[in-house]
Amino acid sequence: MPTHIVLIRHGETDWNRLQRIQGHQNVPLSPLGEQQAGQVGRRLRQLDIAAAYASDLDRAARTADIALADWNGRVVHTDSLRERCFGEWEGRLWPEIEKTFPTDARRFHEDPVGFSPPGGESWNQMQERVFNKIEGIARDHPDQTVAVFTSGGPCKAAILAALGLPAGQWRLWVAGNASLHRLWHAGANGNGTKPWRLLSFNDVAHLEPGRIFSDPSANLKEKVE
Repeated sequence: MPTHIVLIRHGETDWNRLQRIQGHQNVPLSPLGEQQAGQVGRRLRQLDIAAAYASDLDRAARTADIALADWNGRVVHTDSLRERCFGEWEGRLWPEIEKTFPTDARRFHEDPVGFSPPGGESWNQMQERVFNKIEGIARDHPDQTVAVFTSGGPCKAAILAALGLPAGQWRLWVAGNASLHRLWHAGANGNGTKPWRLLSFNDVAHLEPGRIFSDPSANLKEKVE
């Protein structure tokens, strides 16, 4: 039976606006981020959410708390859904990284998926960690819709892994704050060759003032052809 997974990137933080690298740092939502989380909640109320998971970092966990304030369920927090760890680069702006770690910054550009910043993890390591969790969620929730609150990197990592696309494409995919991304898994009834489908990416209609929207996946039960 199929599983519908709704990936949600957390709302804005002050560090997002400054383009300061967050990684595993526990950065809270900005006032705008909290507002965005409420707008996500309005969107999710159109869906029959059966389960919810969130990164244990504050920005994702708080987004889940606000968005699901009226939901009668418990959010499962896990470090498996954390953003990529950037080690000694966390809390810094990119120009500062290029000045302080010039050799590592060059290596990052040369191998953006295999290189690990000092004390951090590579994109490949983060993608494996996140997608293992997403696959487990799909197995555990057949014929259900599941909300997964995380960061931009994990959203893109899960999608690229699900679709079998090269990890190096992550720079081409832009996931905005409080954006929704829908993945569909065929479950045990699938043919096994291509179990995953991408239903939507970087959906931010709920963030547009006055926008009237209708979610086409609200009652998704049938197999996607």
